[in-house]
Amino acid sequence: MDLERAMEFIVERQAAAEVEMAEMRRMSAKTDRKVDALGKLVRVGMRILAKQDERLAKHERELAEERKRSDQRFQQLVQSFVRALRNGH
Repeated sequence: MDLERAMEFIVERQAAAEVEMAEMRRMSAKTDRKVDALGKLVRVGMRILAKQDERLAKHERELAEERKRSDQRFQQLVQSFVRALRNGH
């Protein structure tokens, strides 16, 4: 009788362990899917940031060029005023 109870206990524990193992596999698969999704999200985010960085750099270059042209036009205007003042206008 004790042997039967011991065997029954072992079988019950084995069944419970299999159920727990199946639940752990399910949870592990779910976690894997979440990690994969986060990885994709990070890759997409990095591509977006890289594009934004390129756009910002382009705008900064354009702004620098426009600032240079504005400075040149301002200098021309100042020189024009100076010449006008020297000529008595």
